[in-house]
Amino acid sequence: MNDPENPYAAPHAELRETPRAAGSPFLAVLAGFATDTAGTFVSGIALTFVHAVWMIHSGATADGIAALASTPALSAANMIVGTAWSIFGGYVCARIAKRRELTLGALQGSLSMLLGLWLSARAEALLDLLLAIATIAAVVAGSAIGRRANLRRG
Repeated sequence: MNDPENPYAAPHAELRETPRAAGSPFLAVLAGFATDTAGTFVSGIALTFVHAVWMIHSGATADGIAALASTPALSAANMIVGTAWSIFGGYVCARIAKRRELTLGALQGSLSMLLGLWLSARAEALLDLLLAIATIAAVVAGSAIGRRANLRRG
C-alpha cells in the first residue's frame, strides 16, 4: 500500500510488457505468403460472385455472364483487393519476423510474384511485368509498415 492515509487504496506498480521474441524468418515468410495468396484468392472468388449476382440481377444473358472474367471493372477491383492483401501479407511477415523485415518482405514478394507469373494466362507481357513489380512493391510496403509497428511496440 502506497497511501498510508487510505489502507483500502489499490497498490501502485509500474507494469511493463515484455517484448515478444523475434519469430522464425521461414515461418514469417510462409505466413505472409499464405495471407497474401489465400486472401487474394478468396477475395477474388467473392468479388466474382458478387459481380455475377449483380449481372444476373440487372438482366444479363448467359453469354454476358460467361464473359464476366474479361470485365475491366472486375479486373481492376481484383487488382486493388489483391494489392491490399499483398500489403497485409508483408505486414504479417514483418510482425512475425521482428528482424530483417524489408529483406524478408522482398523475399515474400518475390514468391508472390513468381506464383502470379506462373498462374498468369495473359498474353500481355508488359502488364504481367508491371503487376509483378507492383506485387513486390506492395509486399515491401507492408513490411515497412510492419517494421514501424515493431519499432513502436517492440
